[in-house]
Amino acid sequence: MTFLIVYINIFFEVLSFAIMARIILSWFQGMQPSRLYLFLVDTTQPVMSLAQKVTPRIGILDFSPIVALLGLEIARNIILGLMTGQFF
Repeated sequence: MTFLIVYINIFFEVLSFAIMARIILSWFQGMQPSRLYLFLVDTTQPVMSLAQKVTPRIGILDFSPIVALLGLEIARNIILGLMTGQFF
């Protein structure tokens, strides 16, 4: 059981870091057609598309990565809470 908890923690951490790396690389126009950036987009797009649906865009500002990171943290806490019995 602890292996599964560790695996879930690592999964959510890697996904969070991938979203942060995608944000940082999006600031540099030369990096966007790179393989690394395309890999990050493909990896994080399911989470980001959900966040973009619930987050309105305000001008040129996009708050969906923040919503995605918060959503991932909430999902991790719920999943781990249910697995360890500390949720209720």
